[in-house]
Formats: sequence, structure tokens, C-alpha cells
Amino acid sequence: MDCGNPGEKDSPEALVAVAERLCARRGQRFTPVRREVFTILAHARSPMTAYQILDRVLTSGRESGPPTVYRALDFLQQQHLVHRVESRNAFLACVNPEAHHDCQLLICTDCGTTAEVQSRTAMARLSAAAKAVGFSVSGAVVELTGLCARCRTALLGFASRRRPDRAG
Repeated sequence: MDCGNPGEKDSPEALVAVAERLCARRGQRFTPVRREVFTILAHARSPMTAYQILDRVLTSGRESGPPTVYRALDFLQQQHLVHRVESRNAFLACVNPEAHHDCQLLICTDCGTTAEVQSRTAMARLSAAAKAVGFSVSGAVVELTGLCARCRTALLGFASRRRPDRAG
């Protein structure tokens, strides 16, 4: 099942509105700092590190420091509003925050664009393999790296232009 990707997700404003509603429904405070950090991630096409987020926060004129951003990110993770991209030590807004889920992230090694997908079949098979060796899975984020369609097309186009003409 596809949870969406940067080209198909709801608008950043719609994601922020969903996050705000979820926090209210859960009795959690969606403070101005938490909202700003989530909004920054909702607008991002690629995962962002805490320091990249901090740079954007400071650019907006808010006085802040790393601990404030990290506390906001911890809250957003606890509320299942963002995913941590372990391989990049970065964060990405969840495109389906209303349904807590294990997801798979497709990360383009060329442009960094990241698509969030969810395959219940893949996760069931991984969980079954873990259970077979006595491991209890409590959560998972699977990261797959490769080339997105746009970068793959650009690479193929570049390669075909560089191929020498053999006709003559």
C-alpha cells in the first residue's frame, strides 16, 4: 500500500492541519515551536537534519537552539508525525500521520528525494522472519536507497547522449 510520496502527498498546510487535529484529539500541545518544526518538515522534499531545521527556524527570526529543536522532534516522533531516517540522521514528515504504521522509505541517492511507502506484506514477512529466530519487533523503518524516476531518467538520457555514434 502506498502511503504517498513527495509528489502525491497532501499539501504541507493540510499535513500541518492534520497534525494539529491529532494533537488536540490526543490531548497534546502543538506548541508554536513544534508547529514550526513540523511545518518545515512538511515543506521539505528530502529528510532534514536537526541542524538544517534549526537554520530554518533561526532564519524565520525565532530565537532557538539545538535542544529546542531536538525536544520538538522527540515530541513529533512520539506522536508519529515524523519518521527518523536513521541512515541520514535526519527527519521526514509522515505523509499518513493518522494511521500509526511501519513504513519503508525510498531514498534517492542522487537528489535526496524520499518517498514514504507502506507494504504490509513486506513488513509481515520481515516480522515472521524475526519471530522465527525469537526476535520480537516493536517497530520498523526500512530504508531503501537507489534512484528516483526523475534521476534515473536523467541518467539514462545523459548516457544515451554520451554514447558514440557507431553508424559512421
